[in-house]
Amino acid sequence: MEILTSLLILLTTYFLAVLGLIQGFIPGASKEITNALGQEKEVISAKRVIFISFVLALFVTSVMVYFFIFPNYSFA
Repeated sequence: MEILTSLLILLTTYFLAVLGLIQGFIPGASKEITNALGQEKEVISAKRVIFISFVLALFVTSVMVYFFIFPNYSFA
């Protein structure tokens, strides 16, 4: 149960960190839309940002598990 808690905490922490850091740098994440009055508005594609953030967080979590958690964990 401890390993599951550790994985959940790692994944959540990395997901929130990646989400906060790269949301403006993902290609195609934001679009400029002009409304009927001629005002420009920036719209963010939330699905793309969340998906890419989750994939990067999953990758970082798996690297941390492989190098730091798995070698020291004994299956009893």
